Amino acid sequence: MAGLLALVSVLLFVPGTGGWALGYVLMYTAGFCFMAVLNFKLLRRLRGHFEREAMLRQALIERARKNRAPTKGLEDLDDVAKSHERLPSALFSTMSVLPLVGFPFEFYYLYHLTRAPPLHEDDYVAFMREHASVSQSGGRASIPAEPVIRPRSYAAWALGALLLFPLLALWYRFLIEETNAHFRAQWAAEDELLSAEGSR
Repeated sequence: MAGLLALVSVLLFVPGTGGWALGYVLMYTAGFCFMAVLNFKLLRRLRGHFEREAMLRQALIERARKNRAPTKGLEDLDDVAKSHERLPSALFSTMSVLPLVGFPFEFYYLYHLTRAPPLHEDDYVAFMREHASVSQSGGRASIPAEPVIRPRSYAAWALGALLLFPLLALWYRFLIEETNAHFRAQWAAEDELLSAEGSR
């Protein structure tokens, strides 16, 4: 995104004038400011989602325990999920706007935004399948779950973005669309859980 904005600035200002350099700096800064805000919002949204899902897991474990169903597998998977749900503070994402220092900060946050969602979804699917197994043994409905987030190579995307900055826009697009699909899948699973509980 920043590279695309910089390219626009080159086209807008004629080489050989002071305005050309100023336009490049302004567009570069604007691009990184935009990405800093985007990182902040995406991290805060992911953190809120992780907290919500952690509460859901705990509620399902407690429900299984009350029904005297085996909970060891659920508890182990919950521990694994918690270890994968650690995210850096969203507040520091604003460091992306700083000259020179902001560049590695941008890719540091992109690393976490790329790495965390697929791991989180794998944990979610494993937990829901284990819960379905426990629920079946206790006479409750099975809630199927399938992954919707594709694991992506951070190294490949980072290298591509360094060589061609506009790829950042495509990178962010995948991050946003796939996490949105995961959110919708979880909401559907929660609705099925509520229906299953209500039919008992």
